[in-house]
Amino acid sequence: MPALQQIRPASHGASIQVRVYAEDPAKNFQPSSGPLTAVEFSPTARVDTWAEVGTEVSSFYDPLVAKILVHAPTRAAAVEKLSAALAETRIAGIETNLEYLRKILANETYRQGGG
Repeated sequence: MPALQQIRPASHGASIQVRVYAEDPAKNFQPSSGPLTAVEFSPTARVDTWAEVGTEVSSFYDPLVAKILVHAPTRAAAVEKLSAALAETRIAGIETNLEYLRKILANETYRQGGG
């Protein structure tokens, strides 16, 4: 095995992750609880989740519903891929930050990589 100083990892593309929370951005990110009546994620994204139709979301635990991740050759392509994946995502029965995430990805400053 080569010495640690000789290992030069190379980056290959860009990845972006968003976290879908059981929170209502319109109400200062107030927790949202109740049964999930619809849960659909895009097959084009990696989705780490525990949620499925019928799952009862409690307000007593971490509000994380899912992590949605994409990878593409460029940041711009990753933003487009994630935007498309979020457009295909459906979660019903509780309020989530899903629409908030969609708006962030649609924001021109974010798309350009500005701060």
